[in-house]
Amino acid sequence: MAIHREVRDRYTEGWTLDYLGLALQHARGMDAARACWQEALTIFTELGVPEANEVRIRLEGETSCTTDDNGSCSRCCGDNLS
Repeated sequence: MAIHREVRDRYTEGWTLDYLGLALQHARGMDAARACWQEALTIFTELGVPEANEVRIRLEGETSCTTDDNGSCSRCCGDNLS
């Protein structure tokens, strides 16, 4: 992430923060992910990209992993949740 900040690649910085938040959500819960998602939301909002809406929904707690027919997350991570 330091490289993204150094070269001012804001989109990839936001993307990295979003996915880091997803990893933290699965490992430690929503509270651990919130700071990463807040920062990603700020970046995506400043850039005016649609990813801001996805992050906003995660922050509002309206979505989390969604399982497919095999019990795996079909939304974000592919983890087996069953």
